Amino acid sequence: MKFDYGASAELFMPKRKGGVRPPLGHRRFARAAEAIALLSRIFPPCTRSERGFRSGDERFNSDEIQSLYESSDYPRRRRKRKSQAARAL
Repeated sequence: MKFDYGASAELFMPKRKGGVRPPLGHRRFARAAEAIALLSRIFPPCTRSERGFRSGDERFNSDEIQSLYESSDYPRRRRKRKSQAARAL
């Protein structure tokens, strides 16, 4: 099955307990690629397990989101991770 990165998506995250930042809760995106980018780039891997998104009738967990981000079909430019950048030098 081919994933539609251009389809709309809803990001869902549990409410944060305490902390400095307010809870992010629920966000809508015009394109699923934007939700995938947010989860893959901004949030550290240790906090991704609690997050996910829905596109159409399908729900995706953190492992599935990472697979979509690393797919050759992913339409957006990816940032190099620090470990990849260090190896390139």
